[in-house]
Amino acid sequence: SSLLGRSVPPRASWADAPALSCGRVQPRTTGSMYQRWQMAALVVVRLALAMASDQTLGAPVELGAWVRQETSVRVHDPDASSWASEGRALASRQMTLTVALRVDPDKRQQLERLFYEVSDPGHEKYGRFLTMDEVTALLDVPQERAAEVSRYFTSFGATKVTTAPNRDMLTVALPVASAEAALNTTIHVFAHRGRPATRVLRASGPYALPARIAAEVSMVGGLLQFP
Repeated sequence: SSLLGRSVPPRASWADAPALSCGRVQPRTTGSMYQRWQMAALVVVRLALAMASDQTLGAPVELGAWVRQETSVRVHDPDASSWASEGRALASRQMTLTVALRVDPDKRQQLERLFYEVSDPGHEKYGRFLTMDEVTALLDVPQERAAEVSRYFTSFGATKVTTAPNRDMLTVALPVASAEAALNTTIHVFAHRGRPATRVLRASGPYALPARIAAEVSMVGGLLQFP
């Protein structure tokens, strides 16, 4: 056998190795250092597997439990859908998701009211459309909200996260494996039954976000809805 490239006599133990490197063979120590190394390595492997299992099966502890999203939207039904699953997508395949950030209800209602006012010929505000900066100020989505959700997807391997000018939406580019891990779901390739050459990537079932992130997100587009 060999230790770091040095020839070691078969009967020598790991405890003898330092002395052998200097050309001296000392008596074997009581007990087997090799067995101790084996036990220590086994403990490390078991701890690593336990940690990996926790990360795979549960949401990041500091972010809370998984919360299912878009509960009112039906997941893919192979018997009723025009789209048929061709199986799970390659883990390395890139996909793009649109993450709609939460807008405070009062801000959303105010924006909707202004939309109807500027569209009503009989209203005094007719035609007085808001600028992009005015819409951003009205929605008032906190910068930290966009930043926190962006950090979340980046931590799972997103290659690019773009924040919309109004800070109410993120465009996230990431590998399929990253999307599956971040959203606790599986991504399949779906082909249109009438146009087999047309394919899209979608979740094969529900998706979820950790409670802390779910509180900042309205929905993730490009997962459940089909064209």
